[in-house]
Amino acid sequence: MQAYDQLAPAGRADLQSNHRYLWVVVAGLLAVHATAAWLTRAAGIGIGQDDATYVLLSRSLAHGEYRDLFLVGAPPHRLYPPGYPALLAVWQAIAGDRFDGLVVLSIVCSTVTLALTFALLRRLFSTSTAVICLVALAVNPYLVDSAGRVGSEAPYALFSLLALWIVMRAGAPSGMVYLAGASAIAAALTRSIGITLLVALSLYWILQRRIRWAATLTMSCVLTVGIGLWRSGTITARGPMSYLADATFVDRGVPSSLVQELLYRIVHNVPAYLGLALPYLLPLPTVQGTIVDNVLGTAIATAGLAAGIAVFARRWRPAALYLLAYAALLTLWPWQVSRYIVPVLCLVVPAVLIGSGRLTKRLGANWEPRTVLALGSVLALNGAVRTARMVQVRASCVRGAALPSPSCIHPSQASFFAAVDYVGKYTASDAVFVSPRAPTLFYYTSRRSILPEATPNHDPRSFVQRLARNGVEYVLLSTLVASEVGRAELLSADCQALSLVAGFPRSTYLFRIRSAADRSDDAACRALADYHRATIGQDFNLGAWPP
Repeated sequence: MQAYDQLAPAGRADLQSNHRYLWVVVAGLLAVHATAAWLTRAAGIGIGQDDATYVLLSRSLAHGEYRDLFLVGAPPHRLYPPGYPALLAVWQAIAGDRFDGLVVLSIVCSTVTLALTFALLRRLFSTSTAVICLVALAVNPYLVDSAGRVGSEAPYALFSLLALWIVMRAGAPSGMVYLAGASAIAAALTRSIGITLLVALSLYWILQRRIRWAATLTMSCVLTVGIGLWRSGTITARGPMSYLADATFVDRGVPSSLVQELLYRIVHNVPAYLGLALPYLLPLPTVQGTIVDNVLGTAIATAGLAAGIAVFARRWRPAALYLLAYAALLTLWPWQVSRYIVPVLCLVVPAVLIGSGRLTKRLGANWEPRTVLALGSVLALNGAVRTARMVQVRASCVRGAALPSPSCIHPSQASFFAAVDYVGKYTASDAVFVSPRAPTLFYYTSRRSILPEATPNHDPRSFVQRLARNGVEYVLLSTLVASEVGRAELLSADCQALSLVAGFPRSTYLFRIRSAADRSDDAACRALADYHRATIGQDFNLGAWPP
């Protein structure tokens, strides 16, 4: 594959005259990324609950099971594929189960992913292009943030880039091809959306008339990822919904055909991703109080990405097919989730930069490299500013405590963890809870919960009695998620059936379902009234992702 001549008129000699300096620069950028991720790392298992769920699943796998330990009855888990929990289980067997050690795994995966991205871009385009993209990626605040957390994004990105790197090796033997397929399957077993990578590789090999390779990958996918998806869709035990159930979810109260539903999702998802999420994640600069930055950012991101995918289609076809398949699934998904873009930022950022350069080519031969350099500098500078702000904000974080320190988290989260601390000290080990973050509660206290969805919402006045019939003794109410406001309304309908155990500043309350021997009082009713007043105009995304 020849160098990308328009971006490197002198071929690959643009930065190759001094290999030693080049690798010093690359190593320095990778070190900056790893250091920033370490300095901004999470203070511990937080309120996102994905991290707690992954760790608990890894413990379950270590005992030969795959169950939701935090739920009463420990039903089989059906939401997340087992790839990342299995990786965590292996890592903990080697490095221990301390939180900082788990974060190191994410940092290593993210750093290696950036190195693979640089190697691929340098081989397919030019050294200068690869360096510009690496600078923008190394300080991207969202890649830095995901690398500093216990989450599947960084390992997924690593498996994906590894598969693309192997596939693009010229004259790769069949053994390497099978390794590429194994990496793609590992990606899909890490995050279910990795099925888009499997589709992309199969289409790529079909287009190359490598039918045997495509058939082998398809069969391997069916026997691994396919069986996993089928299993998650057939489990009827109470627990988090499966992704198959998510894909068919409709929540508008109006029956519609499949075509109408898909059109509805396209109309709502495409503007949200291209107009809001993508420009912010690149990250392009923003100006408060004006829409000029939104319009300009949307134009740059959309046009650059489209042109970049077109360039990839000629020079890096597997990546182009992968981005198209990934985008199609996000477009058709029932919900808009910005962080779903983060695992493919290592492809999206280069695509936008290279595509923007291609769009300015008609203005003159020198415009293309200048555009890539200028836009890359903007993304790198803005990303560095945001990342530096993250480092500054989290510099005061006191780490190493049993629970995340209040200095590391938002006051609403600190209120929740104060309640978690109380639960762990003063409630019976076999007590059953309803909690907004059941996995996190179990991780720190070993107290099991039932999901609110396990108690159908019929008559609000019977809600507390239904909880009691399901074995619930305590209800933990906080301001972490908007759905808790609705739960508070259900509790208020029969507040006399509750007793207030404790309140924690910033509107977190622990209630106990009253028994026949308990003395009646109005403390629970007053606490719920205070809760309703405190949540008027509440921003439930405050202190949450993205940073």
